[in-house]
Amino acid sequence: MIPRRGTTFFDDLALDRRRIHLDCDVTVAPGDDRRVLDLMTRGGIDAGLAVGATTGERWERADRIDLSGADADLVAEQAAAHGVRALRVAALAARPGLARRLAQRFVLLVEDDLVDVLSTVRGIGARVVLLDHGYYRIDEFLAAARSEPGLVVSTRRWLGPESIETVCGEVGAHHLAFGSGIPLQDLEVSAWRLRDARVSDAEYERIAGGTLTNLLDAVPR
Repeated sequence: MIPRRGTTFFDDLALDRRRIHLDCDVTVAPGDDRRVLDLMTRGGIDAGLAVGATTGERWERADRIDLSGADADLVAEQAAAHGVRALRVAALAARPGLARRLAQRFVLLVEDDLVDVLSTVRGIGARVVLLDHGYYRIDEFLAAARSEPGLVVSTRRWLGPESIETVCGEVGAHHLAFGSGIPLQDLEVSAWRLRDARVSDAEYERIAGGTLTNLLDAVPR
C-alpha cells in the first residue's frame, strides 16, 4: 500500500518507487504522443500497448480492427506483416470464425461484453484482455477465468473494494493486467488502485506488466 504522506495524488505516488512496466490500454491520437508520454512519466508507467502509435521505446503498437468491417481480414494481415502482436477489437460476434482465427494469432484487447467473448472464443486457448469489464461482475469473470487460462481483465474498471485482491486470491494475478485508458480516462484512479492493493510483490509485478508481457511473448511468430 502507498504511504499517504503527501498533499496530492502525485505526491503520494512519488513515495511509491514501484514501477508500472506495461499499460494494456493506451490511445495515441495524431500529434498527441508527447502528452501521452508525459502522462505515462507522471504515473510511473514505463511503456504502453498503444493504439495509434508506432512501435518505439515507450510503447508497442496495437492496431484497432472492427470485425464487422469488410476490410477486417486485410487489416489483420497488414498488422501481422508489421510484427504487431496485439489487436484492439470490437464486434467479435459479427464474424466469429475470423475472431477465433485472430485469437490464435494475436493478443486480443477486447471492448465486447464477456458473454460475447466467451461465446466466440471459449476453449481455443485464446489470449484475451477484457478492457471494459467492471468489478461489479466479478463473479462472472472468476467463473470464466477458472477454465480460460488466457482470459485477463484490465484493472481500469477494477476499482471496487478488494476486487484486485479477490482475483489474485481466487484465480491468480496472471488474470489481471494494468490498464489506464489514457489519455481518454483519468490516470489517477487506476494507478492509485493498483499501488494501494494488498497484494504480494510477485502479484504486483504480474499485474504491472508481467501478465501482459507473457501473453505477448506467447504470440506465434
